[in-house]
Amino acid sequence: MIGLEVKQRIEGFYQDINQRNALYLNARHGALTPRSVRHYLYNVRFLVQHTPVLLKLAQERAAAQEMIALAAYYEQKRYDEFGHDKWAEDGLDLLAPDSWRDDDDLAIAPELRHLLDFLRATISEAPVAYLAYIMLAEHLTVIGAPNLVRDLEQQCRIPATMMTVLTNHVELDKAHVDSGIAEMNALVDPDSEALIRRTLTQSMGFLERFLHAVGSVT
Repeated sequence: MIGLEVKQRIEGFYQDINQRNALYLNARHGALTPRSVRHYLYNVRFLVQHTPVLLKLAQERAAAQEMIALAAYYEQKRYDEFGHDKWAEDGLDLLAPDSWRDDDDLAIAPELRHLLDFLRATISEAPVAYLAYIMLAEHLTVIGAPNLVRDLEQQCRIPATMMTVLTNHVELDKAHVDSGIAEMNALVDPDSEALIRRTLTQSMGFLERFLHAVGSVT
């Protein structure tokens, strides 16, 4: 089934980028500084802020194409995702109290804007394809974030209390991944499976470049 296939491909993707992506390597080697982590959290906040926006777009496009079950799924998920950017803000407040909002050094990585542009275009054309990115974001968090948080704390001296945008999502997304496999199997018809595979591959490329960019900030 397509849901299990997507899950397994994401696990292989993580094994690959964990060995060569700057974010994971620099965390493991103690090379991420507080400034690095500020940039990371600032960008993750921006990404998480856009999740409800993209889900609303996906819900509207699915409804317009009379995909009733898919539209209902996106609508419910949008409500589930509200307010999660506050977790990133909490980490930023601990790292740089009262200063990060006015920090001209912080900027949204172009690679993140490219990812969001790709997702908007994908959803507009084929809303079902967004399921591939959702599974990628959630399952990569579940399998990758615990090790990243551990390395940040043990190697970079960044307390886990500053990374609740990751740790809280790990707890939420464990259940999401399990249910997401069944939901993907139910919502994706055989004719759309190739689209899901292609979107997953493209999403991996955009996400890998984004993680490398924020992980390269010194």
